[in-house]
Amino acid sequence: MGVFYGIVHVLSQALVPAVIGRAIDTGIIAENQRALLLWGGAVVALGVIQAAAGILRDRAALTTRLGASYRTAQHITRQAAGLGASLPGRATKGEVVNAGVADLSQLGDALAETARGGSAVIAVGMVAAILLTTSWQLGLVVLIGVPLMAGAIALLIRPLHRRRQRLREQQAELTGRAVDIVGGLRVLRGIGGEESVAARYRADSQRVRAAGVAVARVEALFDAAKVLLPGLLTTVVVWLGAHYVATGRIGAGQLVAFYGYAVYLADPLRRITGAVSKLTGGHVAARRVVRFLALRPALESGSADPGPDGGPAALADPASGLTVAPGRLTAVVCASSADATTLAERLGRYTDSAVTLGDLPLSDLPLAEVRRRILVADNDDRLFAGPLRAELRGEHGSDDLLERAVDAASAQDIVAALPHGLDDTVTACGGTFSGGQQQRLRLVRALVADPEVLIHVQQLLGPVDMLLYSLGDLQAGAASLARLLGVHRGPEPAAGHATASAPRHRALALRGVTYAYPGGEDVLRGIDLDIEPGERLAVVGPSGAGKSTLGRLLAGIEAPRTGAVTVGGIPLTGLPPHELRGQVALVTQESYVFRGTLRENLLLARPGADDRELERALDVVGALGWAEETGLDTRVGAGGTVLPPDRVQQLSLARLVLADPHTLVLDEATSLLDPRAARRLERSMAAVLQGRTVIAIAHRLHTAHDADRVAVMERGRITELGPHEELVGREGAYAALWESWHGRS
Repeated sequence: MGVFYGIVHVLSQALVPAVIGRAIDTGIIAENQRALLLWGGAVVALGVIQAAAGILRDRAALTTRLGASYRTAQHITRQAAGLGASLPGRATKGEVVNAGVADLSQLGDALAETARGGSAVIAVGMVAAILLTTSWQLGLVVLIGVPLMAGAIALLIRPLHRRRQRLREQQAELTGRAVDIVGGLRVLRGIGGEESVAARYRADSQRVRAAGVAVARVEALFDAAKVLLPGLLTTVVVWLGAHYVATGRIGAGQLVAFYGYAVYLADPLRRITGAVSKLTGGHVAARRVVRFLALRPALESGSADPGPDGGPAALADPASGLTVAPGRLTAVVCASSADATTLAERLGRYTDSAVTLGDLPLSDLPLAEVRRRILVADNDDRLFAGPLRAELRGEHGSDDLLERAVDAASAQDIVAALPHGLDDTVTACGGTFSGGQQQRLRLVRALVADPEVLIHVQQLLGPVDMLLYSLGDLQAGAASLARLLGVHRGPEPAAGHATASAPRHRALALRGVTYAYPGGEDVLRGIDLDIEPGERLAVVGPSGAGKSTLGRLLAGIEAPRTGAVTVGGIPLTGLPPHELRGQVALVTQESYVFRGTLRENLLLARPGADDRELERALDVVGALGWAEETGLDTRVGAGGTVLPPDRVQQLSLARLVLADPHTLVLDEATSLLDPRAARRLERSMAAVLQGRTVIAIAHRLHTAHDADRVAVMERGRITELGPHEELVGREGAYAALWESWHGRS
């Protein structure tokens, strides 16, 4: 309809000069008042039609633009959901973001421009026909001039298309880099890689700028041609028209009409060239969107009829010999986390295998049926932003089932602590919840889904436990682990602190520390604590007690609301970043691989390190073998080789070996390493860690057993502090936790 309204609009507009010419010839020159009124009324009527048609055309164009954008967004979202677990390996984050944001706008603009561009072509043809009937010479000038003009502009379209395509690729790369920065910000805060990543972002942005300038050069020529060429054609028509009036070939009214057409032609000609430009951009965007929509899932959905629901069936994996009996709790212990991940992928049909559910192979069942009956839950699952009730209940759950799931997952305390309970709002990725709280909430969501088979992937023994439990000589856990927490920077230090001298000693101290997240209540209250150099301190307590928050303050990631956290008498948040990195590092279970080469990921921690230092760091964490096989110059991260979780964590640990801080705060930093790898890590790291300070956020109490002291946290306060044996003898909160851990309560 937009094209139709556009044609009506331009036809009414194109007839105005002819009607005015007739009014001059038959009304003014002939002194015929009736004819003058008649033709004047025709001008008014054409103006009304033109205005109404223009409004309807623009409304239809807007509807077309928004409809195209939203429908494309629906297709992209549906495709992303359909690709499922295979999406990260098929498209980068930058490509998905660009296809779902920038390309939508380009497609909408291109389709909306068809109404104006199509009607402009009709307008040029109609003007040429009118001129031919009045003066074939002038009509011929228009018929010849317009194709010549279009041909000249067409010479610019191909280089414009090519350069826009290059610009879009560079923008996708830059967007991916930005996504990396946001996703890995906590890592950057810990290993001192901000400057390196900022330099790479600047380099990428300069490439985007150069590509944009290259596009702008062609667009400048294009825009100049849009003005110059129609202007030249208008000038020729006006000059010829004036010449014909002077020689008596046409009358004064016809001259006015010809002049009106000459001026009028400039607008549809500009619209045509503008439409060509929009369509060129739309073509580039369409190619990217079509390429994304053409991706096919790694798994094909089966078509077998599952038949009537005969109740739960046994899940069997011939490759391992495992059979999961229906209605039974089956615990599977794997030699490595990689084996556990591979087994879970087979059982959940995230990879093709010979696994069967009852008498039917999983590969024969529709994927939707498999997902309904089998749910794989692991620590990589995320909580999405929005109301907590809707996030946990899902589409088909009920409030009654949700309450029972909260009780089964022992998450009542989490809900009770929220200001609005289940109606509270979850921030992105559940960032306001501790790691243990997130784990229980994810379990609630899995239980509400009520699958026939729930596969819960969980590391039963954490390597942090083994680092401190098995080796008495692990005085600290720094110098070989890699990353830092802290999405939020603390308040900017005062100008005088920016150049503060190095701390006089390595002792950490907290005095009167309180802390609250933005808009919330205090989660730390009146913390006083001294940590001596070389000491091993375990921090224990229930989920949500503030253990991880305390770790971020001890690493200088967050600044206390009141009080002070100091190292050697100097506030941590007042130290320059490069000085802070050499003092304290916070290492968590969360790891991140940045887009780029394996070498670039390692150099984030120490930009000037040579290959020998990189290889030594990899060897310390037991990663040298696979790193040499993969190659230091192999691209990893988004768009590159996908590393399994255990290798991702080894890479993070190698970064910390390179960063080499004297104090390390461990918050389940090696949770994805299997026990055998953890033992190898202990043996290789013992000498490196000698004499360093370790603060272990102990989610499992084996870690606390071998520590020099244990700090017990409850509701944001340290309620007990002392050696393990002493605290057990007090029969207080720690003793109760220890008894519960060993199943004696």
